[in-house]
Amino acid sequence: DYTPPAVTSTPVVFPEGQKGTIWEIGPDKSELKQIPGLENVVSVATGDYFGVALKSDGTVWTWTQSNSTLQQVRGENGLGFLSDVKKIYAGLALKKDGTVWQWTQTLEAPQNAAPTNLSDVIDIAVGGGHKLALKSDGTIYGWGLNDMGQIGIGCTGGSCSTVTGPRLIGNFTDVIGIAAGGY
Repeated sequence: DYTPPAVTSTPVVFPEGQKGTIWEIGPDKSELKQIPGLENVVSVATGDYFGVALKSDGTVWTWTQSNSTLQQVRGENGLGFLSDVKKIYAGLALKKDGTVWQWTQTLEAPQNAAPTNLSDVIDIAVGGGHKLALKSDGTIYGWGLNDMGQIGIGCTGGSCSTVTGPRLIGNFTDVIGIAAGGY
C-alpha cells in the first residue's frame, strides 16, 4: 500500500505505482490532481508560481499557476526545443554536454532558452534570484541578483546589485558540490 506524502505547496512526484507522473494541489487545497501529459518525469523543480519537469528523454516542460497547459521550453531564438538536459532548476538547465541554458518564465509561458557562456559544467544551483554553476575544474561561477552579496563576488548594491552573466567566484579550484539559498 502506498500513502501519498503530506500535501505541500509544491508539485509532488509519486514513486511506485505512479512513477514518472507529477501531481499538484488542487484549487481548494484538499485534493491532489495529476498534471495531464506529464509522464516519464525524472526530476521536478518549482519557481514562483510555476513548475518545471525534466522527462527521461531530456526534454524540459513547464506549467504555471495561471496556465496549466504544458509547454515545452524552446531553444535559442525559438528554434527547436531544449533537449539533452540532465539536470533542471527553476529557469536553468544543465545539458549532457556540460553547457548551461537559462530562460525566464512568465505567468503564461516560458521564454526561449539561451545558452550561457559556460561549458564543462558538472552541477548547477538556483537561489532567490541568483544562479550558480560548478565546472569540472572545481571553479564556481555565479550570476543574477546580488543585492545582499549572495553571489559572493565581494560587493553588493549599486553596480553589483545584478550580475548579468556568469562571473568567477573567488579562487576556488577543488569544489565538489554547490547549493544556493535565498540570500
